[in-house]
Amino acid sequence: MEQSSQVIEPWVEADVRETIATMENEGKVVGSVCDDCGLAAFPPVRVCRNCQRPNQTLTSLGDRGTLYSYTTVHVASGRPVPYTVGYIDLERGVRILGPLAIPEDQIACDVPVALTQGESGWAFQIEGGQS
Repeated sequence: MEQSSQVIEPWVEADVRETIATMENEGKVVGSVCDDCGLAAFPPVRVCRNCQRPNQTLTSLGDRGTLYSYTTVHVASGRPVPYTVGYIDLERGVRILGPLAIPEDQIACDVPVALTQGESGWAFQIEGGQS
């Protein structure tokens, strides 16, 4: 007797361009949350990294977080430099890497940040601040 099994590939389900468009148009980070164990992921995934189950729901992961770490890039081949990126710990427990729209003299770890429209697309700024 031949068994048929469906293989579910664990790569990102949503088109990354679609995820970024949602961030720019709606001002929120969209990811997935596992219906079985509750683990949130960004970008959205088909299979939970924790329990390996395919029961994922697209959801807003919020638009606010805390700056965990950052770096300023001074050498790049396809983008004007310098620019600063940082890891943001979102309210839903997901850490994402994103561009920062924070003046150099105000940037620091552990500051509250919010998603905003930056000079070249979405970015994070100090919460309540202006980009």
